[in-house]
Amino acid sequence: MTRLPMVRAMLQEEFNRLPQSASNPDENGGTGRGHLRRGPGGHAWARRPTGPVGRRLGAIKIDDVTSHTLGTLAKKGDSYIRSPIIAKNAKIPCREQRADYATGRDNQDALTVPVLQGESEDPIKCELTACWEFFGIPARPAGQSRLRVTFGYNLNGMVEVEAEDVLTGQQLQRRLKQVSGIEELLAPPPPPVWVALCIDVSGSMSGAPLREAQRGAMEFIDTLLGSSRARPRPVVKRLATRAAHWALRAGTPAGDGSTVASNEQIGDPAAPVTDCQIGIVTFDDSARVVCGRTNDRPSLLGSINGLEIDGGTDIAAGIRCAHRQVLAGAEAGARREIVLLTDGGSDAAAAIAAADEAKKQGIFIRCIGCGSGVDRALLGRLASDPDQTQFVDTSQLCSSLANIAVQISEGLRSQ
Repeated sequence: MTRLPMVRAMLQEEFNRLPQSASNPDENGGTGRGHLRRGPGGHAWARRPTGPVGRRLGAIKIDDVTSHTLGTLAKKGDSYIRSPIIAKNAKIPCREQRADYATGRDNQDALTVPVLQGESEDPIKCELTACWEFFGIPARPAGQSRLRVTFGYNLNGMVEVEAEDVLTGQQLQRRLKQVSGIEELLAPPPPPVWVALCIDVSGSMSGAPLREAQRGAMEFIDTLLGSSRARPRPVVKRLATRAAHWALRAGTPAGDGSTVASNEQIGDPAAPVTDCQIGIVTFDDSARVVCGRTNDRPSLLGSINGLEIDGGTDIAAGIRCAHRQVLAGAEAGARREIVLLTDGGSDAAAAIAAADEAKKQGIFIRCIGCGSGVDRALLGRLASDPDQTQFVDTSQLCSSLANIAVQISEGLRSQ
């Protein structure tokens, strides 16, 4: 069936007979594709050839197969490898199930798994096809939440993946996670981030300023810790491989690794900080910790809802409380930040002294001033960098706090 001399010689040597070469190979290929039709059970069947050949062969069943091995990242010792999920040449349709994912930190509510395409065990030599994030995992201590991921190729050769919480059987929502490449996933994890959110609750913040500050603080917490609420954007890209591969990146796989897939939505561009803890400090004539440093969203949001107005404005007390109580005892390499929100002025000398003390300990300070009564010059002195001082109207407090959270989550700290 071929006119290439070398191929003819190989076939003759293998089968001890001359291959038939009277027909046109291109016409044979076109005729075969034209006769293919989808049959029951998901198989493709070719119409039986006529003549002596057809009587000998009967109907020919043709199976679609996967073109490459589909896998994910798995930890092996101190390095990562490509862990295979669906082997190359597996018949389509097919399904696989993995139940070896576990959360790696307390109250982790999302899980991401990268999916790779390729035959090498070295992930660098494979192609990262996509990264999907499953979210909505119930809050539990680290290791107690386990996920079962079911994935497979459908009749069209597309990967379909679902993930569920093993304990509740709840199906998790999913969104596409944007990553620059496999190198980003293999990079060491970022350092932990400790943030003290310092909020002025003096009498001048009564009414709309406090309500907007509360709304902004909630958005700040959701951005840094990740919200269980889906905030999707429309899909802007569909993977163009024959068997489109999707993914998820785990906090900590309990076993060798896993994968995911689907083509639904792209999530927020600012991903939650992997290891972040937030503490809430309020100040008026004095300062107090209304919520100790934690990554438990319900506790943080509850403390924000319970804020009350009282007294004057002592910025120095707020900074000292954040520095000495919320951010004390940080582990080596941790980033520590104070985000200060106020609408007034204070004893400048005391506030500057408190800020300088915190800066000497490596604490980075960002300031937000709202309203016409704010002391702009003082906040400029308190901030670690003049670019990290914002002056906004009351109506802009929410967006300003959300913007700062995005800067922290992306590590955009001015030097």
